[in-house]
Amino acid sequence: FTSTESLSAAKLLKASGLDPVVLEARDRVGGRTFTVQNKEAKWVDLGGAYIGPTQNRILRLAKEYGIKTYKVNEQENLVHYVNGKSYPFKGSLPPMWNPIALMDFNNLFRTMDKMGEEKWTCVLCLSHRFIQ
Repeated sequence: FTSTESLSAAKLLKASGLDPVVLEARDRVGGRTFTVQNKEAKWVDLGGAYIGPTQNRILRLAKEYGIKTYKVNEQENLVHYVNGKSYPFKGSLPPMWNPIALMDFNNLFRTMDKMGEEKWTCVLCLSHRFIQ
């Protein structure tokens, strides 16, 4: 689990009357979600990077636990790093010239959409009374 997931789970457990303990390996919350400033690239995300504009629950949780968020500046170049080389680009995805890579991206997005539409059936998770 990342630290934010652990905190969220602990919050649910506490609301269910249990007394959870969350151990954090660092001096801050956020787990792998961490951004550093770099002279060359300005800001670099070292773990979980993006929260979508409709993900209100995680945004509230980040605010509650003092995790800083910021809007992504899409006006500047992003960097696609492959095989030791950096390729700056603008937009949501790096440009692809390989048709197989394009098909892989298309398959990834279709698979994720399909998974999002399916009912969550984690047997172990559904057995707990606090998960509906």
